[in-house]
Amino acid sequence: MERNLFLELLEDSEKVSLYSPHFEGEEYSEFEKFLLKYKDEYPNDVRQLVYRLDIIKRDGAEDRHFRYEGTRRDRVMALHPILKQHLFAYIY
Repeated sequence: MERNLFLELLEDSEKVSLYSPHFEGEEYSEFEKFLLKYKDEYPNDVRQLVYRLDIIKRDGAEDRHFRYEGTRRDRVMALHPILKQHLFAYIY
């Protein structure tokens, strides 16, 4: 079954815009579903993720906020892990 996918603008700041994949017909974006799924099981990790995204919105999406997951050429990056973190966010 094919489903249409679009990018939903979550937040827009002076230095960066945050988007999430959103399947047509779904109530929530994939990021919102992620937060809802893990907010009770990993509340500290979810809080830390949102905090770090707030810093990125303030500073801009500079390389120092991320680590490379693939090659520098493909630009697949993730937030730096923190102690006891169970959740990871990938950025492309």
